[in-house]
Amino acid sequence: MELFQLLCSASYYHLPAHLKRCFAYCSIFPKDYEFKEQQLVLLWMAEGLIQPQEGEKQMEDLGKDYFRNLLSRSFFQQSNYDDSIFLMHDIINDLAQLVVGDIYFRMDERFGSSKQGKIYKMARHLSYPGGGTKPLEAFSKLTYLRTFLPLMLPQYPGCCLLTQEVPLELLSKLRCLRVLSLSGYYIYKLPNSIGDLKHLRYLDLSYTPITSMPESITTLYNLQTLILDQCSYLKKLPSTFENLVNLRHLNNLGTYSLEGMPPQMGKLTCLHTLSHLVVGEASCSGVKELGPLLHLQGTLCISRLENVIEPRDAREAKLIEKSDLDGLLLEWSDKLNESKDRTSELDILNMLRPGGTLKELIIRFYGGTRFPSWLRYSSFPNMVLLRIENCKKCTSLPPIGQLPSLKDLSIEGMDGVKNLAAEFYCIKACILYQMGKSKPELLIKLVYCVKISSPNMTH
Repeated sequence: MELFQLLCSASYYHLPAHLKRCFAYCSIFPKDYEFKEQQLVLLWMAEGLIQPQEGEKQMEDLGKDYFRNLLSRSFFQQSNYDDSIFLMHDIINDLAQLVVGDIYFRMDERFGSSKQGKIYKMARHLSYPGGGTKPLEAFSKLTYLRTFLPLMLPQYPGCCLLTQEVPLELLSKLRCLRVLSLSGYYIYKLPNSIGDLKHLRYLDLSYTPITSMPESITTLYNLQTLILDQCSYLKKLPSTFENLVNLRHLNNLGTYSLEGMPPQMGKLTCLHTLSHLVVGEASCSGVKELGPLLHLQGTLCISRLENVIEPRDAREAKLIEKSDLDGLLLEWSDKLNESKDRTSELDILNMLRPGGTLKELIIRFYGGTRFPSWLRYSSFPNMVLLRIENCKKCTSLPPIGQLPSLKDLSIEGMDGVKNLAAEFYCIKACILYQMGKSKPELLIKLVYCVKISSPNMTH
């Protein structure tokens, strides 16, 4: 074990300076804490640890390079049950603690020690078990704190219990924060003083019951990452949201109560991540606001598409030009008045054609009688997942039988389907062909699931 420790130390001292800084930041994680690559890269970005030179890659891509470099040197290791989750070996974690001293402070291990006063004075980055019962008023002493990061740990499952008064007290004193997480806390609103955190770059409000956000949040011009994941009670975003001109990642998955997006979302041209665009009515941003967002990547959900009136608005979204999108969910509301005229939905869906690099596509509650011509094998050579759900008025299925990379197909709630085209029957042959090309150990990953429950269908 001592030999392993020596090897780890030697490996650290041979790291280039930028990787040393990134590794040191990981000392904020407790032992056995599991994290994802993007989570860590976004924290590095917020702390200014990724500084691309002119003409270099985007910060996110550089951060991925840094992460994979550290992974290749065994500073991180993959979880045994999920390849997308990582952690640090206990000895590597000890090494991280050793090289940073008291600048990084994990309250779970050192709270109550005789060094407490000294650590409070020096600490710049703080983490603690979010479900713990440590006196949060003590944090107000950390006037130069840059990272405030409660972490959900296995020994503290579920939500935290934080009164609304504590953020009011904290935020009025912690003016140097760059990273602020209140994830999982039982708070309904943020104080207006959030706007005083002029250095803030990373704000995580996920899994909180907030219903709205103060307008003052739009004065955080340095904000890069805003996480609203599973804020299911959030009804609206600030009306001047377009002022967040440096925002790069907006994760708002699970914001089911959102009534629409703020106006002029298209001004946020730095956005790389926009998890959920809710098409509002006349006073809100429409789908055409996606047009100027040229850097979108990952997965995008567009919901309440019944609010798109003009098909040309859908065309101006320019989804076909967003080649970095991997996944797309197109969704109409499930409870629409039966008397509503839905004849324009085919034109709208036709204009929402995504780029050919798409890997996953889900269409829900579409009200047209047929699918657009772009949904065919020649358009999506990389598509591995296709789900068509509750499109009850469609009388036939698209010619998807020869999608060359398809592995996961689910078709549900298609009450109006009357027949299957010949192209559909090619699916099984296509998948058998794929299995024939694959390595035997990969066969288990091929999923073939077609579920059709239509009483009208004939073969």
